[in-house]
Amino acid sequence: MADLDPYRELGLDRDASQADVKRSYRSRAKRAHPDAGGSSAAFDRLQRSYLVLSDPERRGRYDRTGRIEEPGANNETAVLLQRLHQMLDLAIASCLQRGVDPACAALVDEMRAVAARARGEVEKQRATVEKALTAYRRLTGRFRVRKRGAANHMERLLEGKIEMQVQALARFRAEIDAISRAEAALGDYLFDADARPPTWFFNTVTTTST
Repeated sequence: MADLDPYRELGLDRDASQADVKRSYRSRAKRAHPDAGGSSAAFDRLQRSYLVLSDPERRGRYDRTGRIEEPGANNETAVLLQRLHQMLDLAIASCLQRGVDPACAALVDEMRAVAARARGEVEKQRATVEKALTAYRRLTGRFRVRKRGAANHMERLLEGKIEMQVQALARFRAEIDAISRAEAALGDYLFDADARPPTWFFNTVTTTST
């Protein structure tokens, strides 16, 4: 997304206030949403633009450098190592639960299986949030106050809900990206498995199961 200009996407000047950012995003999101005839790519650009300009720190970095930094972009190696660490732990735990010596397993494949299960869970959560976001957006503009001039708290409540769902989707995208990077990293590895486990392993399994 190096070519993304969040100000241009939202039709804003550089000195736009946070209220301007929210107002423009809400207006354009209604038209850009795929359910309203917009494209997924355009809607994604709009969401990313909003996430940058609604975060004072990320907005400030963009204003200074002209570059958009994804959350944690400066710590990608640490995130990758953490993900691989989790995948390895879960793969080993799965082997032990099945009575398989991890040293005799196709451990890289085991880690890939862990990643696939994790991706499936995140995709389910993302789908749920996307449905909720669509539902909230369809409700906007429908609540009217009976008393002229009174604050429309229901509309503000919906705005907050929509913003929460947008941020949740961004987190799920980052999670899926992290899983994808870990899966790609596994492509650089082979695991030399033993032909059969040592005798003590069988004794340990027997003792643990009794």
